[in-house]
Amino acid sequence: YCKGFTGDLALPDGIKTLEYGVFSGCLLDGTLTLPNNLETIGSSVFRNCEKLTGDLVIPDSVRTIGNFAFCECPGFNGELTLGSGLTQIDYAAFSSTNFIGDLIIPSGVTVLNDSFSATGFTSIYLHTDVKEITDQLYLSELRHVYYPGTQEAFSAIGNVKYLKSPLSTTGYQLHCGVNILPEF
Repeated sequence: YCKGFTGDLALPDGIKTLEYGVFSGCLLDGTLTLPNNLETIGSSVFRNCEKLTGDLVIPDSVRTIGNFAFCECPGFNGELTLGSGLTQIDYAAFSSTNFIGDLIIPSGVTVLNDSFSATGFTSIYLHTDVKEITDQLYLSELRHVYYPGTQEAFSAIGNVKYLKSPLSTTGYQLHCGVNILPEF
């Protein structure tokens, strides 16, 4: 759709939905700024935009991020901030990106569906609203998982065994009952 676009992309306010594949494969080689009133990021919207770079902030107004929305965007090399209004992150939405640092899952998200595999996050903060991990959630740099509930409650998350880290035979360090972040 947009093979000739390069540089930064700042989408204007007023856009509520980004439809399927609208920027997929673009040669954008800068940062991405999403509008503050955006509600839906459809499937494959920015898929394979390999040169998008830096941090990405998902606005608080976004409720849904579709399958493969930012998949295969290895140029993203900063931090990912997920907005507080997010309730659904679909399959492979951020897979094969190079985001770093902490991944903070907002309280409205109840299911993680292989949304962040092959990323550079070192810590993940899960809210007690997370009830299921539906597929392999392989975070190659994962060192710490923070969960405000008990270890028993953490173990009751459906398919929590799918949360993987290759760093050791025991995987990541689990920190239960810890409310480190103010939004928890």
